[in-house]
Amino acid sequence: MIAFYEAKYHYRIWRPITAIRLAGDDGNPATDGVPDWSSLATTPADPAYPGAHSVVSQAGALVLRQEYGPRWSLAVTSEALPGVTRRFATFQDVADEAGSSRIVAGVHTRLDHDAGRQLGLDVAAFVLRA
Repeated sequence: MIAFYEAKYHYRIWRPITAIRLAGDDGNPATDGVPDWSSLATTPADPAYPGAHSVVSQAGALVLRQEYGPRWSLAVTSEALPGVTRRFATFQDVADEAGSSRIVAGVHTRLDHDAGRQLGLDVAAFVLRA
């Protein structure tokens, strides 16, 4: 958490809701804002980059893969969507979906996710060397 919060407040990259609503004020005459645009999920108040879900899930996936091996199937039942169960063949599949879900929800961009994945890999590698 220290690593991703340090990065978030170092880079201070705006979230999609801010970028889309204020696109008319970004200095690019080819873009217009959409003032009433909203994301599917509640947008956190902290900066976007790197994506925290991507950092934590990627770090967790690498550590769990080292501990339990590359193939470890699991199922997760949704509390928000009764009767919906997601099945995963690997820890990496879980990490990928956790990060991508934040893009679909409209609270992150692919840039945030990719940077988060890399930071998660770096943190996990550091932990595993310790």
